[in-house]
Amino acid sequence: MQAKADYQNTFPTVGCIAISIRYIILLLLVSGLYINGFTQTISEQAVSSKPIDSTDQIIQRIDSLEEEDDNMHKIVFGLDYMNKVVYWGRDFGINQFGVMPTLMYMNPKGFYAFYTGYYWSGEVHKYAKTDLGIGYEKFITDRWYVSAEYNRWFFTNGDKASRNSITNFFSLETSYDLDFITIESSFYYMRGNEEDYMLNLDIMKEFTYYKLFGADKITIYPTLYVTAGAHGANTPINRNQFTIATYESKNSGIINYEGILPVSYKITGLTEIALAYHYTYPVNQNPLYAIKPISYFTVESAWILTRWKARKKH
Repeated sequence: MQAKADYQNTFPTVGCIAISIRYIILLLLVSGLYINGFTQTISEQAVSSKPIDSTDQIIQRIDSLEEEDDNMHKIVFGLDYMNKVVYWGRDFGINQFGVMPTLMYMNPKGFYAFYTGYYWSGEVHKYAKTDLGIGYEKFITDRWYVSAEYNRWFFTNGDKASRNSITNFFSLETSYDLDFITIESSFYYMRGNEEDYMLNLDIMKEFTYYKLFGADKITIYPTLYVTAGAHGANTPINRNQFTIATYESKNSGIINYEGILPVSYKITGLTEIALAYHYTYPVNQNPLYAIKPISYFTVESAWILTRWKARKKH
């Protein structure tokens, strides 16, 4: 449910990311202590109250709960926050924060539908965008994941031509778990009065800890993203600052590199909260625009409002 981002090849930037990560890990883990205060009681109910003697038993129990949760219909409420509104390494020269509420229905067979609203503090109309989407996701094997999604965008700022420049968003995503890393690739096709394409590649390493700070599972997964974009033939520069980053690019190709350090705090069957530090390095920018590296924080949360078991066929 969430938006994506991007970078380019400058090795000192990678060093900056590594240095920042040491401090950010401490910051995000300390945040878990505060979350623990109001989730400890719920966690004890979400996971078995019977004594568990070994790490293997803990993992087995939590995996069982997650499998049970995956086989249920769910209504989920999400609330995300960005301290800076940044997409694909661009903030479009506007210093603003963003809040994005989401309401989603999830089907145990992998189908889902959702609404997301976008509140951007620096826009004339603060409620800047509505996103209605449907999608399908599936694990082909235990390691190979695929998904497809369609989104319809409705903008409130700008003139009619700007609001309709990009209104349809299609995405295909796939990932494969190699044990030591996970590799994911995403293809985006966007179309309205104009069109654009993007290809995203990311590499992630996951570290998981069980029964820590009142959570069933805490996951730290540092990720490196690389994003490439291609101009539509008639795309004017900065035609719609609310959508596509490549409007500020001078050529097709890589437009952004991004390093992310997320920490996810999960109580199975109830909630998941993720805090993340982002460092973007945009490239291939149009010389008319001064685009610089940007660092920002995001908080993503999902709360299961209700869930019910699928009916068994007789």
